[in-house]
Amino acid sequence: IDWTRKQVVSRVPKADFDQRDPDYIRDQLPGTWLLASLYFRADVQGLDRIPAEGPVLLVGNHSGGNVPPDTFVFTLAFCSYFGVERPFYQLAHNMVVSAPGLGWLRKFGTVAANSDNARMALECGHASALLVYPGGDYEVARPSWQRNVVDFDGRKGYVQLAREAGVQIVPVASVGG
Repeated sequence: IDWTRKQVVSRVPKADFDQRDPDYIRDQLPGTWLLASLYFRADVQGLDRIPAEGPVLLVGNHSGGNVPPDTFVFTLAFCSYFGVERPFYQLAHNMVVSAPGLGWLRKFGTVAANSDNARMALECGHASALLVYPGGDYEVARPSWQRNVVDFDGRKGYVQLAREAGVQIVPVASVGG
């Protein structure tokens, strides 16, 4: 098990906040937002409750099984509402950021979910907004009959992160993923 963990960790790309590409996001928004709206019937509400000036820590529940659309849909909505120039990053599981064929996610601002990357994003001024799912891999795999339950599995590191970085926490609720 330790060998496997080391192999996975060695394949996780180091967070490079310069990989986020506003031009790429701008070019991809129309088609991907159309896909998200038609296929997933995405409807994102309450973006006006997020402070227009950052930094801010967005903390949400994670829904959707092996292919959760919540991060993708929220990222599209955030970039459409606030503009692609506002630095926005999302933390993702190591398996997501190291999966072959998903390197394009880094252009949207996706980095590996760990406390170092979260801290660097907020404290070093890279992100004016950072999206984190404390329940992550635990919560995304819950059975459908528990879809209305938010369970972070006792993970509270986001509270300490917000306090240390001096940022506001804004809750994000994903329904129907």
